Amino acid sequence: MMQSRPISPRLLAACVTTLLALHALLATWGLRQVGVTHDETAHLTAGYAYWKFNDYRLQPENGNLPQRWAALPLLASAPHLDPAASPELWKRTSVWEISDDFFFASGNDHESMLWRGRLAMLCWPLSLGVLVFVWSRHYWGNRAALFSLGMWAVCPTILANGPLVTSGTTAAFWLLAATGAFWQALRRGGRWIPLSLLATGFAFVAKFSCVLLVPIFAVLGLWDALQAPSGRRDWRRLGRWSLLMVAHASAAAAVIWMSFGLRYPAAAPGMPPHEQFILTWEEMLSWKGPVTAVIQFARDWQLLPEAYIEGFTHVRYQGSARGAFLAGELSTTGWWWFFLATFAWKSTSAELLLTFLCAVLGLRRLARSGTSLVSAQLTRFAPLIVFVAVFGSFSLMSSLNIGHRHILALYPVLFILGGGVVQWMPRRGRAGLIALPVLSLAGALTVAPHYLTFFNYLSGGPKQGWHKLVDSSLDWGQGLPALATWVNQHREPDEPLYVSYFGSDSLSYHLPDAIPFAPIYDHYRPRRFEELKPGLYCIGATMLQDIFSPVKGPWTADKEESYRRGMAWARRQLAQGTLENRIIDFGRENTEGLWQVERLRFARIARYLRVRPPDAIVANATMVYRLNELEISALVEGPPEAVSLLIEAAERGEILGQ
Repeated sequence: MMQSRPISPRLLAACVTTLLALHALLATWGLRQVGVTHDETAHLTAGYAYWKFNDYRLQPENGNLPQRWAALPLLASAPHLDPAASPELWKRTSVWEISDDFFFASGNDHESMLWRGRLAMLCWPLSLGVLVFVWSRHYWGNRAALFSLGMWAVCPTILANGPLVTSGTTAAFWLLAATGAFWQALRRGGRWIPLSLLATGFAFVAKFSCVLLVPIFAVLGLWDALQAPSGRRDWRRLGRWSLLMVAHASAAAAVIWMSFGLRYPAAAPGMPPHEQFILTWEEMLSWKGPVTAVIQFARDWQLLPEAYIEGFTHVRYQGSARGAFLAGELSTTGWWWFFLATFAWKSTSAELLLTFLCAVLGLRRLARSGTSLVSAQLTRFAPLIVFVAVFGSFSLMSSLNIGHRHILALYPVLFILGGGVVQWMPRRGRAGLIALPVLSLAGALTVAPHYLTFFNYLSGGPKQGWHKLVDSSLDWGQGLPALATWVNQHREPDEPLYVSYFGSDSLSYHLPDAIPFAPIYDHYRPRRFEELKPGLYCIGATMLQDIFSPVKGPWTADKEESYRRGMAWARRQLAQGTLENRIIDFGRENTEGLWQVERLRFARIARYLRVRPPDAIVANATMVYRLNELEISALVEGPPEAVSLLIEAAERGEILGQ
C-alpha cells in the first residue's frame, strides 16, 4: 500500500467535500455568461411538458430522466406554456419552434429558467464524482481515491457538459453505476441485485446509449462463467446470469413505462391531436433490416411506450448520416479515428500523461505477475475493462461524429484506474503526481467559464480549435452573450453588423440590430435577403466550416455559375417586385430560390474567411472580421480570380484593402 499513515475519517470527509465543492464552484462560476447551447431549449421545454401535461411527444430521443430532472425547478414558478395557442406546432411536434416560443416569446424569464435547470443538472456530475471516489477507494485506498476525485473535479470535459441541460453526464453516471452494480450482483448477489435493477432501469431512461448495457452485461456474464473451475459450475453461473438478464429487462421495461405515464400513446388526452413526430415513421423506418423489423414489431404490439420507441428510432436514423467536421475534412458518415483525435486534442496534458502512466505501469505490473495472478487482477477490474472495450468499440464504429461529449463516460473510468498509478509509481515519484490535477486545473482556468472550447496546447490551444473540431466540441451555440458583450465594446458607431450563428439562443434578444447572415437555424422566422456592405462580420465556428450547407465542400465552376445566375435572378426579380424579399430556413414556404442564393454567397465568402486571420476570436468559438470595401466587392461581385487574389494574400498574412 502506498500510505504508511491512514487518513482519519474526518479529514477524508473534509477533503472529499472540498473537491466536490471545488467542482461545483468551477462548473457554475460564470455559467450565466454561457449562452443556451443548441439542445437545451428543447430539453427543458420537453421536460416541463412531461410534468405539466403528461405529454411525451416533444424530444423523446434525448432521455426522459434528464429532461424531467432539469424541469423540476420550473414546477414551482409555473412558466407559461400553452399548447392551445399553437396547436399546429404540437400536431407536427415542432419542438424547436415550441421551445423557442417558450423561452423567448411567452414572457417567461428564460435566463432564470435556464439557470435553475442547470443547477438541477449539477446533481449528476457531482454524483459521478462520488462514484469515481468510491470505486477508486475500493480498488486503491483513500489517498488514491482522493487523487482520482481531484482529477475528476478539474476535468474540462466534465465541467463543460455537467451542468448543461443535456443527457450526457446523466447517462454516464447511470451507465457506469449499472455496470458496476451488475458485476457485483452477478458475483455476490444479495443487496446488489435490487441496486443493479434500479441503476439499469434509470440508465434506460437516461439516454439511448443505454443499449450498450446489453453487450456489457453479456460479456460480464461470459467472463464470470469462464472463472468457474468446473463445467458443472459453468452452467450454474450461466443460469444465474440468464435469470439476472430477464430480471434486468423487466426492471428496465417497468421504469420506462412509469416514466411515460403508463400509457402507450405519446400525446395526452385533452392536448392538441398528434399527427406525427418531428420525423415521420415512414422516413425513420425507410431502411429495411432486422432492427427495423424489431422496431415495427414493438410498435405493432405496443411493447413499450410510443414515444420511447420513436426516440430510439430517431436516434438510430439520425446516427446513420450526419454532417461532421474533422481537421478540415467534411463527412456525413464520420471517421473511425474521430474520437481518438478528440481525446488527444481535448484532454488536458495531465489527462494524457495519466493515460500513458496507466498503460505503462499497469502493463509492467501484469508482466511481473504470474499467469494466475494476472487472471485474478484482470477479473478484479472486469467491469471497467468491459465497459471501456464495449463503449470504446461502439464509439470507434459510430457514424455520429458530432461531439467529444459522446465519450464523456470514458473519463471517469480513466480517473478510477488512474488511482492505481499512485500505488504503482515508484515511491520517489508519487509526490509529483499532485502536479497532474494542478495542471488540469490550470488548463480549465484558461478557458473558464467556456470549458466547452478547451483544447490542449499540444493541439494548438483553444484559439485554434476551430481548425480541428466544431459543433458540440467547440461551438454549440453558447457564444451569443459573450459576442454581445464584445460587440458593445468594440463596434464602431453605425457599423453594419452581420452575424452567422449556430444554435437555439435568440439573436434578436442579444443583438437586436444584427443582420442574420445565412444562419442555419432561426426557428423559421422570415428574414430579408440583404445586400452586403463593409462592416463587422461575426461567424460561429460551426457555421464558418459550413458543415450543414447544401453547397458544402470545394468551390467548383458549377457552383460559381450557379451563384452568378442566382444573384442576377434574385436582383432582377426583387427590383421588378415579382419576388417577395423573404427567406425562411431551408427554403420553406416557397423561399427556396433566395435561400439557395444566400447559401451560395455565404459559401463563396467562407472560403476566404477560413484563410483570412480573424480580427478577433470571441470566447474561442466566434470569428470576428472587419471586412473592407475591397474585400466585400471582390467576394460578392468579383470574378473567381479576385477571390483567389484575396485568398493568396491572406495565406501570406496580408489583407488587401487595408
